[in-house]
Amino acid sequence: MIVFLVLLFALAMIGSYIWLLVRIWKISIIGAILTFLFWPVSIYFLVTFWNDEESNIKAPFFGNLILCGGIVWLAMVAGKSQYAKHLEQAKAEHQAQTDGTAGAAKSDMDAWCAKQDGAVFNAALGTCVEPPAR
Repeated sequence: MIVFLVLLFALAMIGSYIWLLVRIWKISIIGAILTFLFWPVSIYFLVTFWNDEESNIKAPFFGNLILCGGIVWLAMVAGKSQYAKHLEQAKAEHQAQTDGTAGAAKSDMDAWCAKQDGAVFNAALGTCVEPPAR
């Protein structure tokens, strides 16, 4: 659903941008080409022709800006939902790994830590630590 909305917003944004370029083309061909290559040039035409009803570009400029914001917002929503799904999956995988093998993994790590440094494995820290002083 979100992908469909992003595509819909993108198509509307392309249409709005073409409308913006056509309006600027009527004022200045060079300005339209520069706007096509580097969109902040359109801010000059927005400010310069703000009060000129025939040449203003308020509607396509702000329409394009709003549509761009909508695409960014939809991308953030999609990213957040994908992150939540990934986090749930990682938690489930971690839980599945630790359910049946916690004892075996701890004893393997104890043996490895003892072999390496004469240390013991601390499960809370997830690392080898010096044995407690006696």
